[in-house]
Amino acid sequence: MSSLLINLGVLVELKTGQAPPTKLAALEAAAGLGLPMQPAREILALKRGETKPDAAELKRLYAAFMGTVQEAARMVDQL
Repeated sequence: MSSLLINLGVLVELKTGQAPPTKLAALEAAAGLGLPMQPAREILALKRGETKPDAAELKRLYAAFMGTVQEAARMVDQL
């Protein structure tokens, strides 16, 4: 997750000319670019121990997260 947030920060900087000051700021700025960042927010909550999803929810979350990664890759390809 940490490396994704770093990469999203670079994407935000390339698109806007301004680097987000923190990883969480990168997440919010990426959402502002139109990327679906809710899966990343849910993974961060899971990482902090705030949620305990069952196996089906974990599969859904993984698929949604990979969708976010694919959308970010498409955005990079369009630069």
